[in-house]
Amino acid sequence: MGTVPSELVKMGDQVALDYERSVSKKRAEELKSNVLKGQLSSYGIDPVRDALTHGRVNTLVMLSDYVVPGWICEKCQHFQEGARPEVCPQCGGRTSQVNVLEELYELAQRTGAEVEFVEEDEFLQSIGGVGAILRY
Repeated sequence: MGTVPSELVKMGDQVALDYERSVSKKRAEELKSNVLKGQLSSYGIDPVRDALTHGRVNTLVMLSDYVVPGWICEKCQHFQEGARPEVCPQCGGRTSQVNVLEELYELAQRTGAEVEFVEEDEFLQSIGGVGAILRY
């Protein structure tokens, strides 16, 4: 009862942070379980992008602060990891360099998928830093 209000705020922040980390860890474990059991999941840039495009992703699980260099077409918005071509192979539009994980995040936001950021996870790192728990 004699705790200073600023200390209560710090304690509350720590409880909230610990809870968020536990939720993130559970999502990463759920993804790992689904992948290993061959259940509703997808991993890797291209398969996850395709699942997002078709609205199949329930939860996008990503490593926070992870960078996957790639490119995006300024005309048709197609994006892909790897070296940037001068023109988009799909429509011939100009391309720009991007972090592909940021593009996946934006696509998830547009398609109504939940996004979970995980600070550290060996399995998630081994599959390219991104995976998805699918709706169907």
